[in-house]
Amino acid sequence: MAENVDQVGVREDIAQGRPSPPDEHRHDRFRGMDLGSSFGWMCTKHNVVGAQLGILDLSSSDGSASTSETSFGLLNRSTGAAVVDNSIFQLGSITKVWTTALIMQLIDEGRLDLDTPVQHVLPDFSLEDKTAAGLVTIRHLLSHTSGIDGDVFTDMGRGDEAVERYVANLATTHILHPPGRGFSYSNAGFVVAGRIVEVLREMSWDEALRKFLTEPLGLTHVVTLPEEALLHSTAVGHYLDANGSQHRVNVWGITRALGPAGLITSRSSDALAFAAAFLRGGVGLNGARILSTSSVANMCSRHVDLKSQGDTVTQWGLGWFLEDWHGTTVIGHDGVTIGQRAFLRIFPESGLALILLTTGGEADGLFHELLSHLADDIGALVPAAIQPVPGYLDPDLQSYVGTYSDGGKDIVIEANGEELLAVVTPRIVLGVGKDEAEVFTLLPVHAGVFALRGTGNANWSPVRFFQVHGTKYLTLWNRSIPKSK
Repeated sequence: MAENVDQVGVREDIAQGRPSPPDEHRHDRFRGMDLGSSFGWMCTKHNVVGAQLGILDLSSSDGSASTSETSFGLLNRSTGAAVVDNSIFQLGSITKVWTTALIMQLIDEGRLDLDTPVQHVLPDFSLEDKTAAGLVTIRHLLSHTSGIDGDVFTDMGRGDEAVERYVANLATTHILHPPGRGFSYSNAGFVVAGRIVEVLREMSWDEALRKFLTEPLGLTHVVTLPEEALLHSTAVGHYLDANGSQHRVNVWGITRALGPAGLITSRSSDALAFAAAFLRGGVGLNGARILSTSSVANMCSRHVDLKSQGDTVTQWGLGWFLEDWHGTTVIGHDGVTIGQRAFLRIFPESGLALILLTTGGEADGLFHELLSHLADDIGALVPAAIQPVPGYLDPDLQSYVGTYSDGGKDIVIEANGEELLAVVTPRIVLGVGKDEAEVFTLLPVHAGVFALRGTGNANWSPVRFFQVHGTKYLTLWNRSIPKSK
């Protein structure tokens, strides 16, 4: 597993701790476009209920910043409330990058390093495999290589102790692979990281986020709790059923215990102001330094090679993932919550950042079409999603049949002629009207790799079957899920 290589360039030329000059007198390549009109018809095409698009341009040689924003549709179909530029949406797992930044600040202060074992900070940290728990490091948490079963969504209440109680409850949680010897996307690992922040800062993760990130950067529309979100123009989730009908979800957000993994809600401009620090060597648009240049570079460097996964994400850094857009390295993260999706991309070579916040519809299709529409202005062409290969027959079809399980779901793989069926039964019951089992057809791409497309998605997702040290796995949505029977 490669670590600390292939660093992506940050804007060190403007990372000297000064604020960006105002943009009143500079040309902005995006403001002159009829972006609102194009954005609207694309949202309609993909059945998106409401959306917000923001683009940050730092490409000027003098480091001046310009932000373009456009909004579409409704925050809530039931109330008819419209999306405006100050509306806030759930960022979902993009929160993990903010939590990573909080950890890297502690590393900058000399209070941690990437290879510090978790138990050095949290002596009572435990998993079902006690030996493995002692081997998990900070680096493992931030790069999804801890092996901790990631989709454990246990509700630990709404109090400030929710994260602490969640981490204590991991004592019975399975390890999917030995720490540092595999990759599996782990929400639980980032809650552990959040708990480390709480212990070393002697405050809740929510308080640390405000004190060390949002307040220094001057962000006014970033919240973590529903009672805070109520003070703003706030999106609720929507989903498409199998018949294409749109429904508002019945639950607004995930449990507070998962805060460090996915609980931030923000407007696009504030999320872009955070992203700007990764184009400016750790310095915000207001001149506040939140990270050292070396920590920014470390977060944006390859720590895990994922080229064999068959996805557009080819590497994982610390918090961020890295994509190869036809030779251009793009840094990013996506977020999926209850009926909302978010997409954030940073283009270091062109000095741009883009965020798309959505509720309802086929948001992945909107994102892909939007990026294709803006390709010339961004200077990079979005890679095509994986596609099934007509006529290809996988000779080992029967070897994939069985049940694969993790904390979040059971997946039963069945043979269906020359295809596979995946019956996915969630173990997480959120009460949003979509908690029943779903059946997906897996179409072959090449040996051991298939394509899956589910309700509410325009693009295909890769499913890969493989074996490591005698254990069979499938990977789906960046999770490595072991075969249980």
